[in-house]
This record gives sequence, C-alpha cells and structure tokens, in this order.
Amino acid sequence: MNRSRANDERILVVRNDRLGDLVLTLPALEAIRRQWPRAHVSLLVSRYAAPLLAGCTLIHELIEDDPKHTGRQLATR
Repeated sequence: MNRSRANDERILVVRNDRLGDLVLTLPALEAIRRQWPRAHVSLLVSRYAAPLLAGCTLIHELIEDDPKHTGRQLATR
C-alpha cells in the first residue's frame, strides 16, 4: 500500500447484523486506526445497533442500515 496517499484512504467496515458481533468488531476497528491513522473510517451497522457507537472515536462516519424499511435506505450520521 502506498503510504504517501494515506490521507486519501477510505475504509468501510460492514457489521449490519447482531449486537454481539458488532462488539467483537471493536478490536478490529482499533487495529485499523493504528494501521491507517489518517484514513477515513466508516462503519455500516443495523439501525438498532447504531446507538452503541454514539460518540465512538474509532470511526468518522456511522451508516445505518434498516433492512425492514422498503428500499433499504441508508442514513448517515
């Protein structure tokens, strides 16, 4: 990976299933932040799991997926 473009890197972590699986993903988010400290990190989670990550400093963007909503619209915070 070209380190000279580190500030242009964008990472999307997808964890839109269960709460326990999301919690188990937190160490991976920490490792991502250590490896790519200047990358923009987004996390796709289920709507009911999103409140768990309110104020999480490991991510820049939280994207909520609501599969019960027709059209599967995504909301970003």
